[in-house]
Amino acid sequence: NMSFGLIRQRQQLGMIAAALVQPSQGGEDDRRNLHEYFVKIPANIVKGTFGATGIRMSKESAQSWLLAQCDFDTATQQKQVVAGYPGSALAEAAVATGAALRALNDKFKIVII
Repeated sequence: NMSFGLIRQRQQLGMIAAALVQPSQGGEDDRRNLHEYFVKIPANIVKGTFGATGIRMSKESAQSWLLAQCDFDTATQQKQVVAGYPGSALAEAAVATGAALRALNDKFKIVII
């Protein structure tokens, strides 16, 4: 899950510039689903990492943990994508991905630095 998170964060960062230069056209934007998926990455990392340690977590619990630990609200950022502001939502998600990876590493001592 750590390597998945790092790869997805890199993809999030690459998508930000394109999303800012070519703003969404609302519901007509065929990239909206892709943007929504990448906004969910921090929660996916949380859920997957806890699951790998044997702790099964609901989607809602993962999102609550993410909000408490990283101050990231997946639902709010998904609304930003739908409203036509994917660049800011992707930027927030990329920051949250990094914060989640650090918090999970602190908790589980996955990578010792």
